[in-house]
Parts: sequence; structure tokens; C-alpha cells
Amino acid sequence: GNIGPLAEDARPALAAVHDDPDEDENVRRAAGAALGRLDLRGALVTEREEAAHLLPVLVERMSNDDPRVRREAVGLIGYLGAAALPATSELLAHVDDPDGEVRIAAVRALGEIGASEERVVRAMARRLADEDLTMRRATSRALAGFGAAAGPARDALVARLADPDAGVRGNATQALLEIDPGGALVLPGLLAQLADPDPIVRFGAAYELARLSDRFPDLVHELTARLQHENETVRIASARALGRMGTAAEPALPVLRELLDGPDPRMRGVASDLLGKLGAQLPDASRDLALQALAVRIEDPDLMTRLQAIQSLAQLGPAARGQVSRLVALLRHPEIQTRQSAANTLAAILEGDPAPVLPDLLTLLEDPHPVARSNGAYALSRYGAAATPALDRLVAMLDDPQPSVRAYAAVALGEIGPGAAKALPRLKELQRDRDYRVNSWARKAVGQIRSSGGGPAKLNR
Repeated sequence: GNIGPLAEDARPALAAVHDDPDEDENVRRAAGAALGRLDLRGALVTEREEAAHLLPVLVERMSNDDPRVRREAVGLIGYLGAAALPATSELLAHVDDPDGEVRIAAVRALGEIGASEERVVRAMARRLADEDLTMRRATSRALAGFGAAAGPARDALVARLADPDAGVRGNATQALLEIDPGGALVLPGLLAQLADPDPIVRFGAAYELARLSDRFPDLVHELTARLQHENETVRIASARALGRMGTAAEPALPVLRELLDGPDPRMRGVASDLLGKLGAQLPDASRDLALQALAVRIEDPDLMTRLQAIQSLAQLGPAARGQVSRLVALLRHPEIQTRQSAANTLAAILEGDPAPVLPDLLTLLEDPHPVARSNGAYALSRYGAAATPALDRLVAMLDDPQPSVRAYAAVALGEIGPGAAKALPRLKELQRDRDYRVNSWARKAVGQIRSSGGGPAKLNR
């Protein structure tokens, strides 16, 4: 058994011993173990570098006419690690094997055994642009494992920073940083790709830059400067990178506040989103600056700017409690998205407790205007069972003459859950309502009340 696959001729005798019921149990067990070691894959997986004596067997099989045999041999040789370095030339030849799977297995094996000599690196550099994604991933990963020895492939690696696959881009970035820890090879390329016409490349570069922000603190200044670039795609991609950087993006706050007051509605939305994301993570003083900037925009005449500012306040949570009264006022806004965004943000700021705004919401339920009543019911639906104090009024609203009011009352009752059981008789009747919004939400509410309820409803507006 210690000889391994080279003792294949002994298999019949070992099998006979193993299967003999009259043989000593210890002998039978040893025969079974020996049979396991006769298996080439089993021996390599189990013994790894200690199975170096099997390298000639693998090299011989690598020249087999059957690609399946070659594929297995090349794939197994990596288990030997550095002990397989004497077979580097044979493996390198298979990087150009007629069979695609053999080629990929050869690249992986070269990486696993650490064959980082220049001729291997140059051969892999040629494969970095292969049309086969699996090959590009395998090659870039192997080169990333070679450390500084991957230097001869640097130009090919720089080109892969624009690869459409995130895995290849990440491997290329890692390899280039091993070649040049100072970032001179990787950073200019990634920054330039923020202007690439392909959004996959642009946003891939943004992701990699954000990932490197801890290693290169000055990146935040490079990206902040690009927030005012003449090319909109650069501005958007830079913002995306900053949004992934967390507290490291704090120096961008002044420019973001400027953009929020700028003429470009798209950049106002981007700035608003970033101020919400970053403000939630920053120290109190910086968070308050973000909050002040957003608060100015929650009543903006531009719809998208207004919505983004309202939604960004939600990310600040309880820190935005000072804006509760203004958000309550927005529940009466003539535009439906504004009303619903205000209701959602109120629930986020109040952390699911409607008590501070319950009087205002109950007043909305009594409003003579049906839109206001609908808004009040929708707002209450954001609080789930905590909206129980409004239960009686919501049940009464199921008889409202306006379908939208009946529908939103059903939504709120469904979110209250089992505690709204008194509404079931009327909700069952509303399942036959002529208005599809009413009958569909009544049906869902019945199910929620009979079960354990659910999260806040997602409505088709």
C-alpha cells in the first residue's frame, strides 16, 4: 500500500485478503487501506507532497492521446505542490493543449505548484486575454499567487483591470499590487476606467478603488475631485466608489453639499444618496452637516431631488427626528411618491414606534379629503402591530366610499396582524369588492391576520 498506484499488480491479491471472512480482522483492515492507496487520486489527495514518487506516473499520463486522461493527470499534479516543479516544462506545454479543459487545468496546476519562472509567467500573460472566462480567472489567480515574480505579465494584467468579470479584475488588481505595492501600476488604470463607456468596467473600477481605500488613503481626494469632472460618467462612478468607502469618504462631504445645491438634478440625487449613506456612519458633527444639507431638499420642487432627500433621511435614522414635523406635513403632499416616501422615512426615523406622530396620523384618517385619509392609512401600515391604537378607525375606513381609502385601510389592518381579527368579517366581504386594489389587499390582509403577519407591504402604485 505504501508503494501506491505503482503496486497496481497487487490489487487482486489485496482484494482477496480484504474479502476473506476467515482472515484476521487487522489484516483485512490493512488490505482495505492498501487498496485505497492504490487509487491514484486517493493517494495524491491523501499524501500530497509525500506522494512525489508518483510524479513519473502523472507525467506519463499527461502525454496520453485521450484528453480525459491528460485532464485528470494535469489536474492531479497540483496536489504535489512544489514537489512537482520538475514537471514544469511538461505542464507548460499543456497550456497550449488542443483541449480547452486541459489548458485550464495546466494553468491551475502551474499556479498550485508555484512555477513562477519567467517563461511560465509569459505563457500565462498570453492566456490572460483568452475568450474563455474560466481560463482568464485561472490565469489571473495563478499570477496573483506568484507575487512579484509576475512582473513580466504586468502589461497584460493592467489590461485585465477592464475585464468584464469581477473575479478577473480582482485577481489582476491583487497581482499588480504584489508587483508594485505602491500602486503605481494599478491606480492610474482604475481611475482612468471611471470614464470607460462600458458601465460594467466603470463600476468594476469603482468597486476596486473602494476596496483599496484603506491601503491608499489619498484615493478619497482623487475621487472627490472627480465628483466635479466634466464627464458625467466619471462623476457617477466616482460617487459610487465613495459610497463604498464608508467613513474614509468623510473628506468628500463639502463637495457633496455643493453638488446638492448645484444645477445638475442627477448629481443632486447622487449627492443626496451619498450624504445619507455616509452620514449614518460618520461622527456626530459630520453627520449633522449631512443632515442639514438633506433637510433643505425634502421640499425641493424637483421630484427626484425631493424623493432622494427624503429617502436619504431614512438612512440617518433617529438622528433625523428633528425633521418629523416636516415629514408629517409631507403626508399631505399632492404627489403620491412624496407621500409614501415621507411615510416610510417617518417609520425609519421613529424606529417603528408611531407614538410621536399618532395624533397627526389619526387626524389624517378623519380628513375630509380622501387622499389624506389614504395617506394616513398607508403611513400607519409602516408600523405593523404598533398601529393597533388606530384599529377601530381603520376598521371603520373599510366602509369608506373611496376605493383607495378602503384599500389602504386593508393594508394597514393586514400589517397589524392577528390583533386586527375584529376586521375579518368586513375584509372577507371586501374580497368581492369591484375595485381590484380593494379585493386584492383585503385578500392579503385576511391571510396576514390569520397568520403571524408580515413585514411592511410593497404596494403597486
